[in-house]
Amino acid sequence: MRRIRNTRGRLSLEVWLSAADDRSQTGLAERLGCKPALVSQWVSGMARPSPRLRHALEAICGIPVVEWLDASEAAEVARLRGA
Repeated sequence: MRRIRNTRGRLSLEVWLSAADDRSQTGLAERLGCKPALVSQWVSGMARPSPRLRHALEAICGIPVVEWLDASEAAEVARLRGA
């Protein structure tokens, strides 16, 4: 069984997709140049976007790249920054 990645990015993507009637997983996939199934995996938490697509999602949806980090990754970044 695959682990669900419940990141702020996943939650923000759900909100972004539901915020307007003209937003869909398929439409977002077309804009990103990827398959709709990949976007579906991000929304379900079964996968996370690649670094390149995280930057594209930030430009399109306004979801900061760092929101795709899971809790342990975010803690490690904070530790490395001395926070």
